[in-house]
Amino acid sequence: MKDLVVLGADNQQKAVIETLLLERYQSLGIRPLTKDNFKIFSHQYNDPGVYQEAGNFLSTFINQYQYALVIVDVAWEGTPGKNKIQAQIQNQLNKDWKNRSCTVVIDPELEIWVWSSSPEVFNILGTTETAARQLGEKHKFWEKDTPKPQQPKELMELVLKKARKPRSTAIFQKLAKEVSLKRCQDPSFKELVDQLQQWFPLSTGLKQKDVT
Repeated sequence: MKDLVVLGADNQQKAVIETLLLERYQSLGIRPLTKDNFKIFSHQYNDPGVYQEAGNFLSTFINQYQYALVIVDVAWEGTPGKNKIQAQIQNQLNKDWKNRSCTVVIDPELEIWVWSSSPEVFNILGTTETAARQLGEKHKFWEKDTPKPQQPKELMELVLKKARKPRSTAIFQKLAKEVSLKRCQDPSFKELVDQLQQWFPLSTGLKQKDVT
């Protein structure tokens, strides 16, 4: 059986997970995964599609892959909230995958993983931490003295617009490739890392690495 099948909500999630698995496995503290041993899909109906159809979508691959991973955001029109999203998707998966699956729910959305104190974040987005915070506070996207913006997607789009950089999958790939993973303290990212380390531990005799 191949290693892993992943269902995400959009191409940005797909790009981030692929980059992490292929290029940041050492930083994640997992064994290498080859591209022909995992497959990542993005649902054509984005987050609502993942919420409604993840179980049926991934059931096709039950005999082809060892593990199944679902990535989905909380923030979308009609969202029932994090807890219900988590419960419904995991209940769907448990019918086929049982203890071979995991649902990672990002609250509110993927962009929350972007915002950390790592200087690479601001270099890639074409700004500085001070400027981003000031812009976020001005538009009420980032409350003063909090570590992350409350509206990460809106702030990222505004920062990129001011820097005259298009929002693109390439931006997310670059962030996933270059930013220190240790600086990302978002609970959903930690959940992802913990699960990957359980599924794909380092070879016997090697010490499990901390995320770097």
